[in-house]
Amino acid sequence: MSHSEPDAMAVQPHQPAPSRDTVAEIGQYLAPELRKVEAILQGIVDSDSQMIREVGEYIALTSGKKLRPMLNLLATRAFNPTGEVSVQIAAAMELVHVATLLHDDVIDKAQIRRGQQSVNARWGDDVAILMADYLYSAAFELLLENLVAPPLRMVCKVTRRMCEGEMFQIERRGAWLTSEDYLHICSCKTGWLFSACAALGGELAHLESDHVARLAAFGMDFGLAFQITDDTLDYTAQSESWGKAVGSDLAAGKQTLPLILTLQHADEDEAAELRRALGEGGDPEIIHRAMARHRAIERSLDVARRYSSQSVEHLAPLEVRDPVAYEYLVMLPEYVIDRQY
Repeated sequence: MSHSEPDAMAVQPHQPAPSRDTVAEIGQYLAPELRKVEAILQGIVDSDSQMIREVGEYIALTSGKKLRPMLNLLATRAFNPTGEVSVQIAAAMELVHVATLLHDDVIDKAQIRRGQQSVNARWGDDVAILMADYLYSAAFELLLENLVAPPLRMVCKVTRRMCEGEMFQIERRGAWLTSEDYLHICSCKTGWLFSACAALGGELAHLESDHVARLAAFGMDFGLAFQITDDTLDYTAQSESWGKAVGSDLAAGKQTLPLILTLQHADEDEAAELRRALGEGGDPEIIHRAMARHRAIERSLDVARRYSSQSVEHLAPLEVRDPVAYEYLVMLPEYVIDRQY
């Protein structure tokens, strides 16, 4: 599955302006459900294994923004406020997310995650991989307890897509990525999980299949907006808030949209100079100056904004049953663009 940039001339729908801290506000709105989600996550790491308890406490499953459970819970509430909200499914989506982060850190040899040593840096790759597998297994167990096929089938598909995205990234090591390559990786590694969170909300709300598909499309475009913004923040965020060293993607030779757009807009001589600099470990001054000349951060954020607006367009035909939940749902895409960390 590939993704091209949305039409820059598409009509921008009206969206409510996000509050100063949208996620905190949504967290208060969903507080009863999120407390149950956190209790489930805490119970999963209360294992007989001391190592699992220690690593579980270290990665603090009960902390973090919880964007994926929020998306799932809001989508359910917005379209069927009287229906059953499954906190087990919301918790399962967070477990899948954390498990993928642990695997990613091993593959990327990352040393920092959320402002502290990564699990693989502190305990080794074996512990990180086994902990990720433990969390994956717990997610599937939660889904099986619901005894409904769509969530389990969807998470299986998401996991497969994530693996495909990681394999594609490995296949392209040593090659220069195109924008299409980058968006394909983002859709597999980030978009599909957000897509599943939103679509499962539609399933739980008992929406028709075409409306569930619209929620899936909303989640995919939301995920792309989120990831593109995340990659621009690697160049612009304040490290004390960002949770990892600013510029770590560049230092690791990771090609994200700001770098790809810089190379695309550079002339032949400049592009050759940039490739030499990157091949020598990435001279940040040369690359940052080129990014500024070609407005690569602004161009990247423009793409993210178009995905953000496009995501909300998918929801227009749906019948809203809870206006408050819906308002928060459509605020999230704008929030991920405007955030500073």
